[in-house]
Amino acid sequence: MARIPDNRKIYTFPLNKQKFTLFLDSYWGLILRTETSINAEILHSQIWHTDENKHLGLTATGWHLTRWGNEAVEELNGLTDNERLLLSTEFGLPICTHYLELPYRNNDSFLTSPSANKLRDWIKMHPIISKRLSSRSEKILYIFKILGVPAI
Repeated sequence: MARIPDNRKIYTFPLNKQKFTLFLDSYWGLILRTETSINAEILHSQIWHTDENKHLGLTATGWHLTRWGNEAVEELNGLTDNERLLLSTEFGLPICTHYLELPYRNNDSFLTSPSANKLRDWIKMHPIISKRLSSRSEKILYIFKILGVPAI
């Protein structure tokens, strides 16, 4: 039997010559990547503006895609306000301008996003792969639970 990969691409959202790709990953859970970024766990990530250059991983001040509060994943200074809003809406990423606004978890905003619907559709279209991925990962089982998708 062929080995099932540990992650699956759900879809790609192009924005300003950059591609933001959503993956279902047996180790990380639900992640967002660009061609140059590291994994940003959707349920623990946000778009954050900072005037300080002292936070973990920040290479400059301004807008960043961050995970776990202040860990920079991708600089977003090249995006316009409307493009950042599109990115926020598409993936359910809160936009924060103060450290105290950073959520620990953003389940609610993710669940109302278009990407949550695309993930539900993908799971329904790929039940065997979904079952195999969920059998390897508590994070994926949790994602299925919050989406209201049976654990197949």
